[in-house]
Amino acid sequence: MIGIWGVGGGGKTTLATSVYMEIKNRFQGHCIVDNIREESSKHSLPTLQEKLLSAVLKTQVGVQNEEEGKHIIKNRLCRSNVLILLDDVDDHKQLEALAGSHSWFGYGSRIIITTRNEHLLQKVDYVSPVRLLSGDEGNTLFKKHAYNDKKPLKDYWELSLRVVSYADGLPLALKVIGSFLFDKDKKEWMSTLDRLKDIPESEIVEKLKISYDGLKKVEQELFLDIACFFRGISRNDRDAMEILDACGFHPDIGIKVLIQKALISIDSYGRFDMHDLVQEMGHYIVRGEHPNNPEKHSRVWKHEEIKNMCLGGTTMVKENDKTEVIYPDYDIDYSKIVPNMKKLRWLIVWKCSYEAPTSLSNELLYIEWNGYPGSRFPDSFQPTNLAVLKMDKSLQKELWKGWKGKAIENHSMVLLLEGLQIPREFRSRLRDGTRCTVQLPENWCNDFCGFLMCAVIKGSRYVYSNPKITMKQVRGGSMGIDSQDDEVWKESGDDKRTWVGYVSFGSLRHSTTWLDETCKAVSLSITIKSFNDRELCSGFGVSLVPRTSGSGPTDTSLPEYYSELHKKKYDFKPEFEIQDDLTCTFRIPSVI
Repeated sequence: MIGIWGVGGGGKTTLATSVYMEIKNRFQGHCIVDNIREESSKHSLPTLQEKLLSAVLKTQVGVQNEEEGKHIIKNRLCRSNVLILLDDVDDHKQLEALAGSHSWFGYGSRIIITTRNEHLLQKVDYVSPVRLLSGDEGNTLFKKHAYNDKKPLKDYWELSLRVVSYADGLPLALKVIGSFLFDKDKKEWMSTLDRLKDIPESEIVEKLKISYDGLKKVEQELFLDIACFFRGISRNDRDAMEILDACGFHPDIGIKVLIQKALISIDSYGRFDMHDLVQEMGHYIVRGEHPNNPEKHSRVWKHEEIKNMCLGGTTMVKENDKTEVIYPDYDIDYSKIVPNMKKLRWLIVWKCSYEAPTSLSNELLYIEWNGYPGSRFPDSFQPTNLAVLKMDKSLQKELWKGWKGKAIENHSMVLLLEGLQIPREFRSRLRDGTRCTVQLPENWCNDFCGFLMCAVIKGSRYVYSNPKITMKQVRGGSMGIDSQDDEVWKESGDDKRTWVGYVSFGSLRHSTTWLDETCKAVSLSITIKSFNDRELCSGFGVSLVPRTSGSGPTDTSLPEYYSELHKKKYDFKPEFEIQDDLTCTFRIPSVI
């Protein structure tokens, strides 16, 4: 069995048919079952089995049901040398019904399968990815369809090069555009080429869109985000993967599916890539029925469109319930239009006005804001869906007013902040150095949900890695508390930044079996290192976080993704190292 796999319109069927016609006479029987994806949606699989059997055996064969069809194919063809082309397969059930095993066919048989989904070819003997056309091959194919001998076009060569460049080796595009331009004059050629910059040829888009339509909803959303925002970004870029993960797209498996469907690829530098026309198809889907009104697009990425939205160049509506993402632009302050966008799910702001937004979307899953101007987020903001928050050079003394529900109660969180406002007001008070002890009150397992830790970082040096926290059970109640605990942290001129970490009891219990209701006190210490291995922590404190009313102990896991760069999974849960029966160390994966 041989599989031919590649992007829609890439020439799979043409290549397979050409091979089929060249060698078919060498076999006792042969058959093409074409357009299987489309035909199986119109007719049943037994109908396709009948077509295969009747063509190969050269007599009409009736099939009552799928299982009977499998049985007939296996029994009638197992001793025959046959050539069968299964064209445009898009479901494993189709292969199981038509070519379920090598043993169904006699020695020397050849089964050729064309598909857009590499995953379906796991059991074939050889997979041949379709190679798109070179520049010279593209010119040859385009000339076959576009060049008019009776009315030769002036400047044909120059104009044809523009079309070949646009098609970028995709045979379908060369055929469709070439056939359209065959009887057009030079002015009409120029107009067509200008139109293609903004409006792709619908026949090409619809052919490419078949692969997109076959995706699950979450995979479609992942593809559109990559097509609009992440082409050219490294797959190992932690920010990109955090965004896709925070949005619930499960990028580790989702990216593999998109690669198998030939919608995206990873280039030699490890960056997301795709064919220009596939990206154009993604943009076409996003623009939908309102190509010239970006406020009605789920994603906005063009500089001019964002600029016009900010300047009021388009008709601004009071409330925008369409835009989910606006592309982070270094040169444009779009913070003023953010309050109108009620469906935003991730937001990056690098340039900001001096006024804080009056509201933020409660759908936000990821926020990265450089220089947030307010003392806190708007009171109406409910961050119950928020998975990642990054703030740099912000003026906040607090994130939001009051308790905002159970957004992180059963997970983990890390913040790295400029300034010392939190350590100054932290309860209980920070201890000098890197260690403190926490007394655990009666019924603490049910009344509290986790540890909130605060550390003061000296100097402006870059933190080399996530802080390491060591937790040790203290036996004998209040006895055995280190004398260091009596020394309260005092602010010094070298203290510059604040590290805040939260870890839930549920995640700790995964690896720390002794942390149960019998435990009365724990000692925690923190290690924060610079690049030159210098300890940067000058003060450390830990407090217990009360549960919200009516909540009980739970343990919910966040989605995880695999980093090819670091060869490990990230799931935003602590990474544990057990030292002995009463001691463990852990790190909370973070953005530092």
